[in-house]
Amino acid sequence: MSSVLEDLIGKWIQAGGPVPEYLVDWSSSNQDNENLKGYIPESLKLQFKALCAHKRVTMYSVLYHLVDEWVRTGGSTSESP
Repeated sequence: MSSVLEDLIGKWIQAGGPVPEYLVDWSSSNQDNENLKGYIPESLKLQFKALCAHKRVTMYSVLYHLVDEWVRTGGSTSESP
């Protein structure tokens, strides 16, 4: 799963970090979060963290959205998120 997360995050960053409106609302709510673990390169993590901060969304909410889209497309990482 770590390679999938690395691919999804990389594509999201390359796309400029698109954030659907519902994600901004969801990110700011007081939702209980679950732990999501994966191993990605430190440089990618830093870019991801910085872009999430710039977009004012949590890393968790973006990861949730990316993984949800990945599942909906049948595990395809060839399309941009």
